[in-house]
Amino acid sequence: MTRDDPPLCPSARGKPGATLIGISAGPGALGYVTPAVTVDEQFLAAAGDNPEERFRFASRCHESGCHNWGEDRCQLIHQIMSRHPTDEEPGDLPACGIRSSCRWFAQAGREACRVCPVVRNPGADHDTLLRTALRPARPAATATDPSQLQRSGTPVP
Repeated sequence: MTRDDPPLCPSARGKPGATLIGISAGPGALGYVTPAVTVDEQFLAAAGDNPEERFRFASRCHESGCHNWGEDRCQLIHQIMSRHPTDEEPGDLPACGIRSSCRWFAQAGREACRVCPVVRNPGADHDTLLRTALRPARPAATATDPSQLQRSGTPVP
């Protein structure tokens, strides 16, 4: 992230201009879209109601304008990390399309990447985000073409 690039929040709502960073591959699993793509109204209309239940989006971090901001940082990633402790090394990082501008990676490094797949933003409040993040994590999948992402031999909708 350069000084001129605003950091991106990787748990944003789906709206025109947001960046599509992943496709849900089940609880605790995320198929990363690389490179990340900007979504428009047509994509969101095709995605149906509550696109956040199936897709992960990023958009500019609003910092102090966000309810997850406190102590001069995003509190959400640190709360999620504290609920998913591990002695394991994060290993290879998934092919994330926003890592260089990701607020969470800038704050917490590789550990943020380890828990990122468990986060779901169902268009709900902070408590719902934390509840969904409490589900056990599974290894993340990666994809360069969302239509090619598969789960158990079946394309992800």
